[in-house]
Amino acid sequence: MSSQDKREIRSVPPPAEAKSEIGSLLVGRYEVVRELGKGGMGVVYLCRDLATQERVALKRLRIPDEKTAQRQEETFWFHQEARAVASLEHPAIVRARDFGQLADGTPYLVMDVLPGRSVHEWMYTTKMPFSLVWALVDQVLAGLAHAHARGVIHGDLKPSNVMLDVATAGPHKGPRAYILDLGLAWLRRPRHDPRLDGGPAPEASMHSGAGTVGWVAPEQIRRAATLVGPPTDIYALGCIIYRVLVGKEVFEGNAQDVLRAHKRTPVPPLELPPDAPAGVSAFVQKLLAKKPWHRFEYATDARRAWAAFRPPHTQAMEDVIASAPAVRVAPASSRPALGHAVAAAQSLTPGLLSLRPSPMIARDEERA
Repeated sequence: MSSQDKREIRSVPPPAEAKSEIGSLLVGRYEVVRELGKGGMGVVYLCRDLATQERVALKRLRIPDEKTAQRQEETFWFHQEARAVASLEHPAIVRARDFGQLADGTPYLVMDVLPGRSVHEWMYTTKMPFSLVWALVDQVLAGLAHAHARGVIHGDLKPSNVMLDVATAGPHKGPRAYILDLGLAWLRRPRHDPRLDGGPAPEASMHSGAGTVGWVAPEQIRRAATLVGPPTDIYALGCIIYRVLVGKEVFEGNAQDVLRAHKRTPVPPLELPPDAPAGVSAFVQKLLAKKPWHRFEYATDARRAWAAFRPPHTQAMEDVIASAPAVRVAPASSRPALGHAVAAAQSLTPGLLSLRPSPMIARDEERA
């Protein structure tokens, strides 16, 4: 290399560091307090909503730079997550509040700030009693059943994507579990109906990094998009239950060995803790069946079977919600016939409403 080349290399300025957004005001409404987390696609901030004076979580796609090769795919999956969260309204699933585009063109999604800690943190800091594990699984299955009934598959369920709050435990309350991060969600019902224009039906698509090693179903590893469905999430939940009860992951080793074992190696009977019923082992083994059609078809079926292991004095999801203070949006006094569903929708922003399915007017009984 010549001295001229060396001088040219030294003259290249170092890449500029990303500017911190802490303390800034986004879209004229959300004041950034601190960073909650960061990943390859984006960042999540704790913000103060100036319109409601409440704390919210704002997730935004990473700031555009020279590396734009994957930008289109990242944007697609970010919008996919927004559509998934906007279509769901369940006590065990994080609630969406707002969706839109920042000044630099990147999309953002605003959600509730959830109490508690992730199951990932809990399983490394404490040994959960089976009564707590049962309540956790019951509520996650209830949330998955709600999502599956609306054509939403989470696709990346793992301990860090499930929050558990035990601070609400008391004589009239129980622990609360919340499903979050639908960044790899599949929507089984496409936005476009090919019958309208005679075009071809859209093909099933998978994220290039679908799933997480150790918590991913065999059909995801094989990239068999047509087999992804409710049993895919059920398999991931089986991995979580196994880790919480046994104290180790289903398969351990390097990434390739773990992926190969999840595809081919049968799961042996679990070494359960003393307070867990014996039938739980067979239940978890069914969740972890290699073929999706050998698992439970829907989360609601798995929840019905899980109810058989309910410990005495442990509340189901419906009992926990019923004992908690009701927080509902009152119907508009000028238009009471619209019902609670439409009144709740009116409190959302137009950006989020554009992603949410139309409510069923005057049919609250059927929505219950």
